[in-house]
Amino acid sequence: MEPQNNTKLVIVLLVLLTLAIAAGVYYSWPSSDIPVVITPPVTEEPRAIDIATKTILVTHNYLNGEHIYEGRLDLQTPCDSIDYDAKIEETFPEKVLVSMRTVKSKQVCAQVITEKPFTVKYKAGPTAVGENLSVTLDGKPILFIVGEKG
Repeated sequence: MEPQNNTKLVIVLLVLLTLAIAAGVYYSWPSSDIPVVITPPVTEEPRAIDIATKTILVTHNYLNGEHIYEGRLDLQTPCDSIDYDAKIEETFPEKVLVSMRTVKSKQVCAQVITEKPFTVKYKAGPTAVGENLSVTLDGKPILFIVGEKG
């Protein structure tokens, strides 16, 4: 054999030897038999208490299938009033969405913060309270805190 052919033969043998060593290392490397389980984070819906911008102390009565909430709100003027709509979702348990809004008076009135009573009524089952009740005031979430009559 010529020296040039010997060089080529040595290079080919070195490449094959390197590949054999790499394959041996790869297949003999200890593998982890412990399964890896990746669980996505649990995303809970925000609860009313977490997103409420205001809390209002109210009393609650349930008579003849009707929920009655009574409370007091601070309004910008003594001439303003409070209006509401109650929407009952046909789910089980029933969910109630109460949208309260401040009704601005058209008459001229002194801007004096005034506490005004309000009443919210809706007909629904006995479970349509607590976490099954969502309340907004002028589009912002609020939370009814049920307390004793004073």
